[in-house]
Amino acid sequence: MSGGEASNRKTTLLSLGLANFVHQADLETLPVYITSIARELAQPRTMMGLVVFSRTVFYTVAAPIWGYLADKYSRKKILLAGCIIWGIFTILLAFAQDYNQLLILRILTGIGLASILAPSFGIINDYYTREERGKALGIFALIGILGIAVMIPILGMLDAPSLTGGIESDLTQLTLLAFTPGGIQLLTSLLILDANAKFTVFLGCWRRGFIIVGALSLAISLVLFLLVKEPPKGAAEAEFEGLPVKEMSDVYKISRKDLLEIVKIPTMIVLFAQGIAGVIPWTVLSAWLIHWLETAKYQPPGVATTVFGLIVVGVGIGNALGGYIGDRMHKWNPNRGRILTAQISIFLGIPLTAIVLTAQLDALGYAVMGFITGTALSWSGTGAVQPIVADVTKPEVRGTAFAIEQFFEAGFSAFGALLAGWMADVLGGGFFMQWMSPYAYIWLPVLGGYGFAGVTTWILAAYASGQALTSAMLFTTVVPWTVCLLLFTLAYRYYPADREKIHSLLEERRKLMVEKKT
Repeated sequence: MSGGEASNRKTTLLSLGLANFVHQADLETLPVYITSIARELAQPRTMMGLVVFSRTVFYTVAAPIWGYLADKYSRKKILLAGCIIWGIFTILLAFAQDYNQLLILRILTGIGLASILAPSFGIINDYYTREERGKALGIFALIGILGIAVMIPILGMLDAPSLTGGIESDLTQLTLLAFTPGGIQLLTSLLILDANAKFTVFLGCWRRGFIIVGALSLAISLVLFLLVKEPPKGAAEAEFEGLPVKEMSDVYKISRKDLLEIVKIPTMIVLFAQGIAGVIPWTVLSAWLIHWLETAKYQPPGVATTVFGLIVVGVGIGNALGGYIGDRMHKWNPNRGRILTAQISIFLGIPLTAIVLTAQLDALGYAVMGFITGTALSWSGTGAVQPIVADVTKPEVRGTAFAIEQFFEAGFSAFGALLAGWMADVLGGGFFMQWMSPYAYIWLPVLGGYGFAGVTTWILAAYASGQALTSAMLFTTVVPWTVCLLLFTLAYRYYPADREKIHSLLEERRKLMVEKKT
């Protein structure tokens, strides 16, 4: 590879990574503000889960369409169009005045956000060989995850602050206040002050975050326009070395019948199945973890988003580490190494997730345990799934194949956020979220008049709501990941044959091109 080509692929990878940086930040912007938006619009968790669910559904439906267009036309132009679309609608969402506007604008944002992964996946696979793809995809994912780690704490600081500092969750402090003259009155006044501030001085603070992220999305489109260099399809395949790949990519183009062929590949079917189970927990954690830290563990918004950001750093490192481990395992055993990489990661992550959700920790404890869990649990995508998709599909359909795989993963997993929100409401959190928290400025003065008993009533209602969410999240993470671990076992049977089939196809194409040259 010439120096210019090496420079182009590095610049392109970093540019795509920056687009993923903003893409991932945009995906998490709504979860950052779920508590504030739900309070301002007086919505229960089920309805906020519906927003996440709807965005995810339309995101996954749009992804294969974007992928097909990218494989058929210019991947760079598709990326540019998507960045502009999601940037505009993210900014418009900041001006939503009711729940219906919020829902519609988030759906439209999701359609634009779906444009980035499939074209980027195709470009990266055409710049990097089989032995390098896991590492390159890991870097792409890592930069994207850093978008969450860097932006989410910043966005959290823009949200309405907590004036109580979480004192209402500290049982020791509450006990001392109960036996301190005027202590209960002081706590009641503090809670009332906090509630009133959130509906006056700090009302709508969340809107600034959407404006910032939308503006960044528009700015990144300029970066893509200037720096991304698109390689011919199949340029990194060893079978095509020394051949005119551009000419070959002009000959072999995606067709509609390829769509059916993709979903009939046995290995792809296994990936669809494990993905449906395996991504449900990620959707749940993405949608509810910040809100859970705020309402179940009583962390102020700035602290909750900072903890979340540190957890995400672990996920980002895990993505990069998973790509490296997957590449090494592939060299050790091309037929089994990547599958084993995914299973080890999931096996480690299941008990760690249960510990994070059930242990009583402080903010630092959640950050440390979450970092470890995120690092251990996030090898599967870059170390196994994404390289396997490239190994069992033709070069001209890889963007579409990845988008279809994402369709099955994210499309069905979207029910996870909705299910967790519904379960939390059914298990006892719905009344507090819809009828108490939004009207704290009414409830607290009334309850405060009953002294310790009144304040305790409020605190116990908030505690029950948080515990309901904890139970819902535990069920919707541990159970699906266990199913995913078992489903991955089926790949041992089908992956070797499907991988060899593509290798043989590329060898046939090479022979045809050599004969044509001679």
